[in-house]
Amino acid sequence: MTGHDWVHYDFACIKTIYFGKDGHFSYYSDEGNPVNDSDLYYQYSYDSNSKEIDLLPSGDMSIQVLRYEKSRLLLNIDGDIKEFIDSKDNLMDGAYPSDFAYDTNNIMNGFSSYLAILDKDGSQIITALANYDGDDPEFKEYELSETLVDTPEFYLCTYNVDQSDVESNYAKLTESQTINIIKNGSAIGFVWYNESAKITKIGFFSSSIIE
Repeated sequence: MTGHDWVHYDFACIKTIYFGKDGHFSYYSDEGNPVNDSDLYYQYSYDSNSKEIDLLPSGDMSIQVLRYEKSRLLLNIDGDIKEFIDSKDNLMDGAYPSDFAYDTNNIMNGFSSYLAILDKDGSQIITALANYDGDDPEFKEYELSETLVDTPEFYLCTYNVDQSDVESNYAKLTESQTINIIKNGSAIGFVWYNESAKITKIGFFSSSIIE
């Protein structure tokens, strides 16, 4: 986890968090600006029992590691759950939302991660990198079995784009509709986690370009 730039791709900007091997800490946007009050802190220590990252000098900002798996780091930063990916991992190239300069309001604000959904069995769900390639055995290492909350929400977010206009809408999905989307192999979208690292909501993404 240390010595890597961990990146979260948001709509507004790219956010990078860094935990140095020498105890150095930084958290900044792609413009080089600190995120929130992160510039007040420059050192950190890690409690392996509580999985809490203590920032120095002491203050109000809190960070807890909810999950650390293959090139994926899920953090609770002051109650905001975000997944960061390892910028040094070459397979991560393309595993982020792009070309979303148009309307992204609706239900997608504040998403935790952008992932491929490979399978669902009851409350268990298999996620992977958004650029998942089932024909490439290297991607198998990135598959992760995760847990849904008791009453998760599923949406289909649709964008129809032509040269002059963008039409966007979203619709809530039933359980059977969600399973059909996953079985069709085109399940990619926005994922929200709670403080127990369980998935609360998924917004599957679909777009079309009208010539």
